[in-house]
Amino acid sequence: MLELLPLLALYAVRTTGEKPPLWSIVIAGISAGLALCFKPYFVLGIFCGSAALAFHARSWRLFLVLENWIAGALVVIYALCVVGLYPACISDMLPLIREVYVLLGFSFSGMVGMPAIPIWAAASFSALVLSCERIDGILLLLLETSFGFMLAFFVQRRGWPYQF
Repeated sequence: MLELLPLLALYAVRTTGEKPPLWSIVIAGISAGLALCFKPYFVLGIFCGSAALAFHARSWRLFLVLENWIAGALVVIYALCVVGLYPACISDMLPLIREVYVLLGFSFSGMVGMPAIPIWAAASFSALVLSCERIDGILLLLLETSFGFMLAFFVQRRGWPYQF
């Protein structure tokens, strides 16, 4: 999660209409790519953050910013390296993961009952109430990104508090 902070900071800069420096774009893209290599379901949070950015700017082209391309390229390179250099990971480990890890998880109703859900809802509602009259771009970015990570929490089906 810490690796995604540069990307979120860069998105926040973009919501103000400023053009970020190239070095920050590269760092944000690399850090997001590394995070996605290990936690691919975090793409839901990044997608929702990008959607908030595009919605605020009223331009779908903000989905295609350089930092997103860098992150995507790193994920593709990582996947190709795993397939090419460690084929046993695909042939031996993926079936084991599917049979053991994927089956261990809460049902949807079990996930809804987790304490993280009402805490997230209360925090989101409080942010909306405290914003008073209007929602600015950065608040929209944070709320949408948080919604994406809440979706990732459901996709994982573990219910472990550190995953929310």
